[in-house]
Amino acid sequence: MIEFERPKPLYNSLSIAPLIDIIFLLLLFFLLTSVFIDPGIPLDLPQAATAEFQEDQVQQVIYISRLGEIYVNDQYTPFDRLAPTLSQMLQGSRVKQITIKADKDVAFGIFVRVLDVAKEVGGQNVIIAAEFPE
Repeated sequence: MIEFERPKPLYNSLSIAPLIDIIFLLLLFFLLTSVFIDPGIPLDLPQAATAEFQEDQVQQVIYISRLGEIYVNDQYTPFDRLAPTLSQMLQGSRVKQITIKADKDVAFGIFVRVLDVAKEVGGQNVIIAAEFPE
């Protein structure tokens, strides 16, 4: 009887190297095409016809959100900690300038209280931020 050579069994395994390459390329694609958003405090500044352009200087910035949350240089600060935080920051700074960026819908009372604190701690030049009208 004639014996035929048996075919070698094929290994039915999936190669994972091309799959890893595709996943890496997809990851790279999404990283390069994604929109990078500046993580900041969302504010809708009021418009003022008399607004003036201000050069960026070394300064302290107080943000007041629509909900009345207060941030000093992008860090949340409760109102009762605002005065100590500002005085500590102004202590080591030669420029005693404070900019207040308040949302246009913030309660006026909160704005005035923050303005008073900024002046009490030694802010010599307090700037109220606004946008140019469109």
